[in-house]
Amino acid sequence: MLKFWEHWFQEEDDDDDIDILEIKGDPPTAPEFQLLPATPHELQVALVRGFFSLQDITRVHDVALDPSVKPIDDRDDNLVYKHHVWRIEFQLKSRCRDLYDRLMETARGIDAELWDGLDDGDEV
Repeated sequence: MLKFWEHWFQEEDDDDDIDILEIKGDPPTAPEFQLLPATPHELQVALVRGFFSLQDITRVHDVALDPSVKPIDDRDDNLVYKHHVWRIEFQLKSRCRDLYDRLMETARGIDAELWDGLDDGDEV
């Protein structure tokens, strides 16, 4: 796993609980996006307007209600805010593969444009 991602997952996490994505080939072209400013710089967010249709949102909500979705507690204790988190990668990949693939490819394209941090053969 890339060092960049390691701080998001505590040491005791079981890799079976994390969806591992292998990076293959050249990244796709990033869609049009707006980079929302933040301080510190690392907290900036790329906004892709109209990325989700109303049907996509409904599908994600349906997936999130799957009984196999469980809350997780792997956030850094030093965060200045607390939030509730549910990891739905496996369920989304299984039930809405087209949406999962579009999310991963879009993230890859934006990464390539902004940071170029993912290389062929990497696992994240």
